[in-house]
Amino acid sequence: EAARLGCAAGLVTETRDLLAAPPPAASFDLALLDAPCSGLGVVRRRPDLKWNKQPQDIARLAEGQSALLAAVAPAVKPGGRLLYGVCSVNDEEGPEIIRRFLADRADFQALPAAAWPESLRPFLKDGPGLTLWPHRHGLDGFFWASLRRSGGARSGLSGP
Repeated sequence: EAARLGCAAGLVTETRDLLAAPPPAASFDLALLDAPCSGLGVVRRRPDLKWNKQPQDIARLAEGQSALLAAVAPAVKPGGRLLYGVCSVNDEEGPEIIRRFLADRADFQALPAAAWPESLRPFLKDGPGLTLWPHRHGLDGFFWASLRRSGGARSGLSGP
């Protein structure tokens, strides 16, 4: 995808089981965690999902999301960014995960609205990230948070 979009120069991607083999400390300028989630943000395309989820599933998934976030955080270089996303609109899988993470990790801060692309700023409400709603935005539901790790020089990364 990066090559198709013309942004592959200098890009190194890596896929791994973060819990079994965390990456080396301070090894990434940008880490993207597309966390396993309930998928309830895509119910309009997958209506069967609403019949296959139980409240305990959300709690189990939230535990896993928190564990993955904690595992990838040390790999972000000081001054680097961590982008967390789920295709869910549940507070338990999005904003609450990020609020707890930020409470535990003083070295990370949520990016302010001014750091997000102007086109996304109207969708940033109170809270640590961006929630897109199917009924409001005409697309699948997602939650995204963009976090910066303190210290170090500011990376040359732009956008959330």
